[in-house]
Amino acid sequence: MGAWSLVLLYMYLLYWLSSQTSPGGGGLPIPDKLAHAIAYFGLCIVARLATGTVMSNAAVAMLAALGVAMLYGATDEWHQSYTPGRDPDALDWVADAVGALIAAACWTLVGRIRRAPSKDASY
Repeated sequence: MGAWSLVLLYMYLLYWLSSQTSPGGGGLPIPDKLAHAIAYFGLCIVARLATGTVMSNAAVAMLAALGVAMLYGATDEWHQSYTPGRDPDALDWVADAVGALIAAACWTLVGRIRRAPSKDASY
């Protein structure tokens, strides 16, 4: 499965979840905003894997992944306006964006750590 297929599959899962009248069949064991942040953290990561396959500049690929996650979060909230028992919430989108931004920060930090010269290299 290609990286973009994974992004589409992840988006479909988010779409399916937001199509449910009551999320998680009566609520999740974690706060709603945390669930949003975790979900869009994941979307940003898979989107970054995909954008990295078509963009050679890492910063541009990350900005594109952030754009994918944040735009999809906005469309997901709009979609919920048509779902019985669900309402769009701007704060849900903020939580989506925060999750995506944390993913971007983690990806960048891990990349810098991996590129850092080893202390053993001085021997």
